[in-house]
Amino acid sequence: MMKTTQRILWAICLTSFTGPFMASSINVAIPTMASEFQVPADQLSWIVTMFLLSTAATLLPCGKLADMWGRRRMYLTGVAAFGLTTLAAGLAPSLSWLIILRTLQGITLSAIFASYMPILLASHDPSEQGRVIGLSSATTYLGLSAGPFVGGILTQYVSWRAVFFFSVILLAVSYVLMASIKEEWYGSRDTGFDWWGSVLSGAGIFLFLYGLSAYHDSLTAQILFWTGLVLLIAFIWHERRTSHAILPLEIFDNLTFSMSNVASLAHYSATYAVTFLVSFHLQLLLHLDASFTGAILLTQPIVMAIFSTKAGALADRHDPRYIASAGMAVTVLGLAAFSFLPTVAVSLTVGLLLVLGLGAALFIAPNSSAIMSSAAASRHGVASSVLALMRLLGQALSMAIVTLVLSAMTASSADYTEALEQGIHLSFIILAAACLGGIFASLARGSRPIDKNPIE
Repeated sequence: MMKTTQRILWAICLTSFTGPFMASSINVAIPTMASEFQVPADQLSWIVTMFLLSTAATLLPCGKLADMWGRRRMYLTGVAAFGLTTLAAGLAPSLSWLIILRTLQGITLSAIFASYMPILLASHDPSEQGRVIGLSSATTYLGLSAGPFVGGILTQYVSWRAVFFFSVILLAVSYVLMASIKEEWYGSRDTGFDWWGSVLSGAGIFLFLYGLSAYHDSLTAQILFWTGLVLLIAFIWHERRTSHAILPLEIFDNLTFSMSNVASLAHYSATYAVTFLVSFHLQLLLHLDASFTGAILLTQPIVMAIFSTKAGALADRHDPRYIASAGMAVTVLGLAAFSFLPTVAVSLTVGLLLVLGLGAALFIAPNSSAIMSSAAASRHGVASSVLALMRLLGQALSMAIVTLVLSAMTASSADYTEALEQGIHLSFIILAAACLGGIFASLARGSRPIDKNPIE
């Protein structure tokens, strides 16, 4: 008979695998989907964009609800809703319906993001928290790695819809495992909920990220970006004055919590666009085909999956800030090598992706452990939501930086290939600088915070 902690860990690892698996599988299936719906492939970018934006916009309210309503209950609700919307997406009769369902998927995923890590920490001994966070991270990278391969097979031999149906099976198993757990975990049991804060934060985050992602494309996007920024400022002003804040700002008084989140933002800002840049480098400059490029890009997530658990276990025995900072330093070296080497051959590209994968593995699990252990257990739902929000914001910043650089470089040059190469190198320089700044934030977080009176 499987132990309670094992059922919880398996349930959460399954959802950690499923989200990234579905995302990377859909990227492979987009040409087939475009053909079936008879629309240009670029219109299917909305399938990805709306999913990410809706997830980010609802994270903070879901974090507060998880603390109030119960983390297990929130997780089960999120998994059930995610499963139903995933099943419906697999049956979507049109692109419009698929976009709507992907938006709903993003909202339901935020409920899972807000609750899964607090459940992991509450159900396991504090001496194991780095290890279990590392296991969850490892399954995330396994999902990213398996997605293009398994999703490609399903799309080619069955249908792109089979990607969603396969994901439903995994989510159903996760639900059954967690439903067998009778214990419930609560955080801050406030009697009121901050509806105004939820509206301001949701609208602000949505408009800010959408405007940022398309800032260089149109005046409308720029207006939306600044409107979102104003709404976020209004949200912070509101949160300082409400008694039922969805984001208690005093949580940032804890230096470990605030600096670890800054480090997380810097890390994802520096690394998320790497796959995009390396893909351009391999296909447009070295003229490799898409399948060979995809195989090379698998290097990074596979290394991350292998070493994440080991890095998390190290964080249980040693101060997480040094392990996470070492990971960022390794990442800086990899990014700097990409930026300063005049030409990066295929073999060297694989080697540098190995370096970046190791750096990410050393950083993510220890940093996540530091963030969660620096917040009081009553606010783990909020802390988990902030951590996920930093990840999504960093990803958006990373792509916005790279898109802006490449657009500017190629628009001002008659030689597209030369301009693209220069743009890729400049992008890596900027990303390396962002990661270097993250090292200082990582080191500034202070010593291990566990059992040292986290902010209530």
